[in-house]
Amino acid sequence: MHKFSILLGAALAAAPSLHAQWNQLSPGSAPSPRGGAAMTFDGNSQQLVLFGGSAGFSYLSDTWTFDGEDWTQITTATLPAGRADTGVVYDAARGVALMYGGNIGGGPWGGPADDTTWTFDGTDWTQLQPANTPGGRALHGMAYDTSRGVTVIYGGVDDLAFPIARAETFEFDGTDWTQVTTAASPGP
Repeated sequence: MHKFSILLGAALAAAPSLHAQWNQLSPGSAPSPRGGAAMTFDGNSQQLVLFGGSAGFSYLSDTWTFDGEDWTQITTATLPAGRADTGVVYDAARGVALMYGGNIGGGPWGGPADDTTWTFDGTDWTQLQPANTPGGRALHGMAYDTSRGVTVIYGGVDDLAFPIARAETFEFDGTDWTQVTTAASPGP
């Protein structure tokens, strides 16, 4: 055994046991109550970014940041339509929050958005115009793959009134969406 391994083992054995703990904060300002909002951690600003959500049958189109102590509403020149059940991730390669899809309203069940891809740079929203998109969808999984520098979307539904769950995978490389065929799938 190496000296480092022995020292590390001894240090870990002597360290106090860590337990997860929730602490309720009382920020001076905060977003209104809502469901289905999108949120990601912005690596540039080191803050959480929250967009939209729904309050009853109203779809919200506000942007908020949280610095660990307080929420701040961001006023932007450009704003995506209000939506809930969308996906947003922090795209580290491009230094922006990336948002796609979501439920944009139109009655009690709404309709999934296919208004392309949006980015938030900490100051303003920009609507991108990729040649291909995953199509209108909501309730999809969305993650950023740091090793490959792409955003991945999986599944979702394309009609909330008569939901048909999707089992497709798409990747965004900063320019365009590409459907990816995989050997196996978790299913809809």
